[in-house]
Amino acid sequence: EAVPDARWLVIEKPTMKMKPFSIEPLKLSVKVPAEDRFKGRNFMLLMRAEILEQDMPAYAYVKIFFVTSK
Repeated sequence: EAVPDARWLVIEKPTMKMKPFSIEPLKLSVKVPAEDRFKGRNFMLLMRAEILEQDMPAYAYVKIFFVTSK
């Protein structure tokens, strides 16, 4: 199921500069509120990264799946 709040996804550096044709690590974490209703559930986040300074808009999409502990 989709997370109820996109702010659960925390990105260490929301904007980063990269050289062409390079790969850079991106540090992500998911902060789930400590509420019983979120325990033992399967969630999915959809992250969209925008590639800036292009002639045309360009995006990369990533699905993040996780299970909360009971």
